[in-house]
Amino acid sequence: MQRFLLTVMMLTLIPIVGLTQITLDESDFTMEPNYVDARVLVFSDPPIPVPEHGEDMVYDYSELFSTVIDSTFYHEATDENFDFATRFFVGSPALGPISLQSEYYYGVNESGLFRAGSYLLSQRESLGPLTGNPEDSIIFPGSYSVFEEPDYAIKFPATYGDDWSSENSFITDAFVTAGAFFLDNAEVTNQQSFTREGSVVGWGELILPGKDDTEVSFEVLLVRDRMDIIDSTFLEGEPAPPQLLSAFNLSQGQESFIYRYNFYAAGFSTPLLEITMNFEWEEAHSATFKSGLVVSNTEDIATNKIEATAFPNPVGHSDRVVFEIDEPMSDPVLTVFDNSGRILFSGSPDIQAENSFSWEPNNMPGAGVIYYQLKDRNSANYTSGKLLIK
Repeated sequence: MQRFLLTVMMLTLIPIVGLTQITLDESDFTMEPNYVDARVLVFSDPPIPVPEHGEDMVYDYSELFSTVIDSTFYHEATDENFDFATRFFVGSPALGPISLQSEYYYGVNESGLFRAGSYLLSQRESLGPLTGNPEDSIIFPGSYSVFEEPDYAIKFPATYGDDWSSENSFITDAFVTAGAFFLDNAEVTNQQSFTREGSVVGWGELILPGKDDTEVSFEVLLVRDRMDIIDSTFLEGEPAPPQLLSAFNLSQGQESFIYRYNFYAAGFSTPLLEITMNFEWEEAHSATFKSGLVVSNTEDIATNKIEATAFPNPVGHSDRVVFEIDEPMSDPVLTVFDNSGRILFSGSPDIQAENSFSWEPNNMPGAGVIYYQLKDRNSANYTSGKLLIK
């Protein structure tokens, strides 16, 4: 009897083993210099669940599904101006209606996953569609935005309750010739200043749809990521006049925001699941998650980006925009979204020819910049760009 009581007492002293507090650091992440981040884009209909804050949570997103897959292609970072970066990808920022190309640099160190800055590639664009004068032009000589402090997406060691912040700017330098404004190779600078606030607001198990109708789960940290952005434009070092701003559909001090939830797990250098939220953090607009977890056939992943033009651009709500691409698409899908990632349209465009499609933006919410992606259901071909709705 005494032996039985002693055994019971010993058992009561043994802690119950369960999911323990999660901490991520540099050893949990490998950032490959050359990498394809293929992701599934999820629409907000049906509604995407908003993740709850807290400890030892179960985040069940096993019902997410979409046929739209987008890919980001990372390349090894060799620019000495970003000596701490590991890789970069080429994105398409916009200056009003003008679509640009920029290299965005990323890295990882003992302090966290971070952005190091960007390099805006050089290019020349005609301003004739905006001003009516074919001789008008804007030249981008190439602009470096090297952050003084890294812009951390997650700081190490990361655990529940941590928070961090950073302030940085992207710079766009240009030279404008526009007869109507008496500008002859005048220096114009656009500064996009942003403040990022990040915090680990939850941890637990994330469940995603797996291959062949299965489910996969991961131990994750939930990071709330808020970015507030202010655009400022200067002409020869002074605030640009309203007439010039209006011509480019810009506003001095224009504010925008990006609010997201990101799920991070050991072994992945980008979020397993990213959810774009509205301003109040109450509604999810869209989500993306790693397609490699769910796509059985890698041929389904859009890996071949092709060149395309969209005209007219700017385009009116009652106009019809025509997309012309360098390679044919047999079954195109058009997805249109705003700068917060909210899906505005998804469906088939009108087919004019195997490399020409059209679409009418009659249901777009007011004037401004929107983004589009065209993807062929039957191949790896896709293209993307920006439209200005006037």
